[in-house]
Amino acid sequence: MIIPRTKHHALWAKKSQSKPWGMNPPDPLFFFKIKKKEGGELGGGSPPPKVLIFIFPIHKHQGSMLIMAIILIVLLGTVGLVISNMYISGSNTAVQNSTGGKAFDGSEAAALIALKQMITNDCHPSAIPGATTAGNVTTLTQNVDSLGTYTVTITGTNPTGWNIQAINAGSVPRSPIRNITCTPGSAHSVTPIIGGTGLSIGNNVTMNGSTIANTSGGTNDLVTTTAGTYPATAMTFPTLPTFQVSNNAQGNSSAATINPGQWNKLTGSGMTLNNSTGSIFYITEISIGNNTTLTLKPGNYYIDKINLGNNAKLLINPTGEVRLYIKTEFKFGNNNEINKDGLPENLKIFLYDYGKFELANTCNFSGLVIAPGTHTEVKFGNSNNNYFKGAVACGGTVDINNNLSFTYTDASLTAMANEGVSVTYSGSSSSGTIQINTWQEPLN
Repeated sequence: MIIPRTKHHALWAKKSQSKPWGMNPPDPLFFFKIKKKEGGELGGGSPPPKVLIFIFPIHKHQGSMLIMAIILIVLLGTVGLVISNMYISGSNTAVQNSTGGKAFDGSEAAALIALKQMITNDCHPSAIPGATTAGNVTTLTQNVDSLGTYTVTITGTNPTGWNIQAINAGSVPRSPIRNITCTPGSAHSVTPIIGGTGLSIGNNVTMNGSTIANTSGGTNDLVTTTAGTYPATAMTFPTLPTFQVSNNAQGNSSAATINPGQWNKLTGSGMTLNNSTGSIFYITEISIGNNTTLTLKPGNYYIDKINLGNNAKLLINPTGEVRLYIKTEFKFGNNNEINKDGLPENLKIFLYDYGKFELANTCNFSGLVIAPGTHTEVKFGNSNNNYFKGAVACGGTVDINNNLSFTYTDASLTAMANEGVSVTYSGSSSSGTIQINTWQEPLN
């Protein structure tokens, strides 16, 4: 029978008087009580062995060692648990720091990309392709390789005082880069509006959302961008093909569908010019009445003059490039819609010298106007609802009345350059600089 030790003595029993293991008996945690079997025998019929009983004292402090051992085990376990949690927390922090660092680097890269685009867009963010502007706030999206997509917000006024911030979806935004100065350079290939011998801009004229300062009767090669109006040092225009006058072989017509040929005067309440690949229209005059639609198929048209009535529409169907060579005039009525929902690059109007292009009131126009001659005239009406999307390059005079909303894109400027239009002027920003004053560093 094993009885737990509760007092200050214990028993150690051996079946022999000798000590074969050659050492003093250990200090037991239990003592043994040996009960002799009835009949004087121990273990069956064998004679009772000699039993040597050792009695030795137990030190008084040994009872507390077990408690101390248990406490030590608990402490070691607690420390191990704390170290384990610290390791896990450290690993999570490292991952968060890595992710946060990438977001920070990406936001800075996105902001710098946008600033570089400002340099190439006349120091005005609203001219950056894909940007939207409301008041003095411009917003655009930048994709940064391997770092994600960022929303870039630019606030301020031209040419100084810009602030820029880039935010990645789901991440903590970095502080804005403040106090940025954009300085235009000295050369540019194409601008949205070019006036050779005269350029006038009325009140409340906006370009890509930015108000353009009015210019009264400016002369001697001026160009207008979102940053303002500047004198040009050189202009280049394409040489137009010789205008081919109609011989009027097909005479007059008011039919709904007109096929290519030599026509005198086309009139009607609605008309489709049924052009085809390789075919050309030669027309002396097109006159479309009020509330009518003129539909053009892609192709080339040589027309002496076009007059559209009020509330008339000009459509391109199917989608493609229409090239109108106008000798005398292209005159619109009020409330006209000219390629309203089409790309500006799909409607190119070439105006010969002494020719006139006149947009009336409350019109919506999408196209490119190229007028190389020094005696050409391009005029925009006076209305709160006049919209022009595209670009104008005129060797003569450009007269923009009040309240015009003008919009252009890189695609329109590229199309103008492809036609042979180019300009050099003192206010361009193609070789300009961005100065980040908070960093005291230029961005070239």
